[in-house]
Amino acid sequence: RRQRQMCIRDRHKQPTFIQQNTLFGMLIGCCCVAASYVFFKQTGNIYANPSLDRIITFLFVIGLFMQIRRYRESEELKGYISYGRALLTGMYLSAVAGFFYGSYALIIYSKHPDTLENYLMYAESLFRQLYPESPWADNMIQMLQAFTTPVSMGITEFFSKALMGLIYTLVIAFILKKRKPE
Repeated sequence: RRQRQMCIRDRHKQPTFIQQNTLFGMLIGCCCVAASYVFFKQTGNIYANPSLDRIITFLFVIGLFMQIRRYRESEELKGYISYGRALLTGMYLSAVAGFFYGSYALIIYSKHPDTLENYLMYAESLFRQLYPESPWADNMIQMLQAFTTPVSMGITEFFSKALMGLIYTLVIAFILKKRKPE
């Protein structure tokens, strides 16, 4: 009888922070991956594309706003969320989405080495334009070629997306914070 009561109580347990936010972070990441993959199929690259960058930014902002607000309205928080809790939620969502996007970048650059070579050629031409006839540009190009691998690109994309999400979360958390009336 006691075990049955515990079982019933466990069924009514509130979902944890991780349970409520991981799935939505995965959704944000998967949406970004899908958008990027469409661009990859059309252009053959996922770098230096302002249209793709804007779409990913839009997906992040909308996703962060929707989930932080949804989390605020959950039974656990009952419509109130502090700035710190909203910030933590957005950071977590961004890290999960960034992990998915970074994993995707790792796969793309591993399966399509020509994409990595094209990226390196693009970066080299950019350095040559910015620093013509400079030994500094030659050194930077050599370092870039030595350290740019599919793994480093995946890690870079993870941190890039996580940081982007953090920056937007700073504003979104401010907008969505709501204190309990005293």
